[in-house]
Amino acid sequence: MTDSNSIWRQIKRVLIVFPYKDASYFSEFRKELDKVLNDSLVEKLDIVVTIPASLKKADLPTHRLIHFVSPKDFTLFGKLKNEVLGSVITKSYDALLYFEDDSKRLGKALSDMNINYSIGINSPLDIFTIRVFSKGEKPEEMVNFAKNTLVKLSSNE
Repeated sequence: MTDSNSIWRQIKRVLIVFPYKDASYFSEFRKELDKVLNDSLVEKLDIVVTIPASLKKADLPTHRLIHFVSPKDFTLFGKLKNEVLGSVITKSYDALLYFEDDSKRLGKALSDMNINYSIGINSPLDIFTIRVFSKGEKPEEMVNFAKNTLVKLSSNE
C-alpha cells in the first residue's frame, strides 16, 4: 500500500463533529484538529460542535467553519430546525469524523448525508461505516488516533 492509497490522503472534503465539554476542551480540540489538518489534503472543512441545552450559543466563540448544535435545534420528532446546520448537511463530503458524541438526533440527521466514509471515534452510535475506539480520551490522543487509523486504511477510489 502506498501513502496515496490511504483514506487519509483521499479526503478533500471533511465534516468533523465533536462535543463541547468546556472551554479548555474546545480550545484543545481545535488546536489538535488544526495540527492534523495542516498535514492533510483537505480543501473543504465544516465542524459541528454539540453543546448542552443549558449553554448559550451567543456565549461561544464564532468561526465561519464551526457550527454549534444543541438539543434545542431539533423538533420533538428529531427534525433539524437550525437553518445554518441544515445547509451543512445538504453538502457532500469525502469523510465524516464523529468524535465521542452520542446525540442520536444529530446522528440520524447526518446518516442521510452523501458521505463516502463515516467514521465514529469513541462514539456509541452505530451509524458509521467505520467505528474505532481510542484508549485515550484527550483530544490530542483521539485526533491522532483517527488520523493514524485512516493512514493505515486504504481504498481503491
